[in-house]
Amino acid sequence: KMVQRADWLQLLSAGRTLFALFPVVQGALVEQSTYSFPLQARFEGVDREWGDLAEQALYEWRQSPTIYGLPYDDRTLASTTFIGHMVDGDIFRVKVIDDDGIPRIQPVRAHRVGPRVWENPLSVLPDGPYKGNRIANGAVLDKLNRRIAYRVIGDVPAQDVYIPAELAGHVYDPFYTDETRGISKLSVAIRTFTDLKRLREFELIAMQVQSALAVTERNETGMAGDEGVEAIKYGDRSSTTIVQGDQATLDVKTYAEGMINFVKAGGGQGIELHTPNRPGVDWQSFHDRMTASCLQGIEWEPAFAQAMYEPGGNWGRVKLQKVNRRIMKNGFIEARTRKSEDVWYLSWRIANGLLRPPADRDIFNWCYHLTIPTITGDSGNEEAARREAYKLGLTSLLRISARDGGWWEDERKQREIELRNKYDMVRRLRNDYEDLGFSTQEFSNDIEMKTPNGPTAQATASIDNDVDESKADAKDKEIVETA
Repeated sequence: KMVQRADWLQLLSAGRTLFALFPVVQGALVEQSTYSFPLQARFEGVDREWGDLAEQALYEWRQSPTIYGLPYDDRTLASTTFIGHMVDGDIFRVKVIDDDGIPRIQPVRAHRVGPRVWENPLSVLPDGPYKGNRIANGAVLDKLNRRIAYRVIGDVPAQDVYIPAELAGHVYDPFYTDETRGISKLSVAIRTFTDLKRLREFELIAMQVQSALAVTERNETGMAGDEGVEAIKYGDRSSTTIVQGDQATLDVKTYAEGMINFVKAGGGQGIELHTPNRPGVDWQSFHDRMTASCLQGIEWEPAFAQAMYEPGGNWGRVKLQKVNRRIMKNGFIEARTRKSEDVWYLSWRIANGLLRPPADRDIFNWCYHLTIPTITGDSGNEEAARREAYKLGLTSLLRISARDGGWWEDERKQREIELRNKYDMVRRLRNDYEDLGFSTQEFSNDIEMKTPNGPTAQATASIDNDVDESKADAKDKEIVETA
């Protein structure tokens, strides 16, 4: 009721215009997308063997999950989905079966869902599979105002279809509990950015005028002519030459048409040279403040997006924490959609005998984590703080690995591989160089460069003991010192 269909379409169109024409808006959203994806699916149920099989199946399917094929892989699908619901307000990822019988995702943009004719919020469908139900902006509602289907508009009325809500995959980030369709996150900035666009146009005109006028000549007539100031003569449109006179006469300078401004003056005749000084500092500061306020609407730190300040100290850490929280929120919205799609795909594989069911029939226990590191401004201090927190039991390997874009079980497995490789190498070295008498720890330190090159601690202690015992025997002392 609050946002009619026409108003909603106007907001959608304005949001797309802002994204297309304003670099700071497009840059901020693309930047969010870059840092927020891709995500990796991890099974956390009891049947770990089945989980490994399911993870591999999902990984292979996600290389090309849409009906469009490449380049719309998992990363691209997540990115375009994010841009879609931020700019348009919402987007749909419809679950379909392609011509080969394989489950696929068909993205449907916001403008393709809605009525063909004007419908107020209380419109009732006169016919079709959902006859008698209300429809609001393409969303079919039941008596409790729940969305049970969506109307997808085809190129012609005969191609219109109704998609059940469980297959539609409606992706949006609502502000209100009764929001049947998402509203563009750029709507809060439309008026402000429109004003900024107009101000920029006016400022550009002023800069053009200021740059075009090189000289103001004040004379008695206010016109160009011989009666004007002799130092400047009116030139033609194409002339930009400068002709120097001799010492006995004035220099003659010829400017192109339109570069001289003539002012009628009864007295005080003279020449004034123009110095371009626009845009001014105050105008730029105002522009930055207005732009920063608009970026708040898409929950992206303005200072990070515009690089208006150098990050550092406590200020930088606070800003980066806000950025990382927004990245986590983006990942949560995508994971919510992905889980529904993944369970749907795995159910299809089980039903077709391509994957055995888990022992406890639990196919819903999934977790998703970011596969790239989160943003940090002081990695050294943060790493040290994380190590101390882990030692005190205040954090977990899962949370530490997630910040670095990894998964804790993978980290454990990789650590096991490296340790086995290290100890196998130590065993081979001890067998090859047994005569040196080095211990396993010494070989291990040498492999990982934990001690500086030179005598080991054990060898040094042995020499010191020999020196002490040789004080009573000069011959032994000489041998030790020689060695």
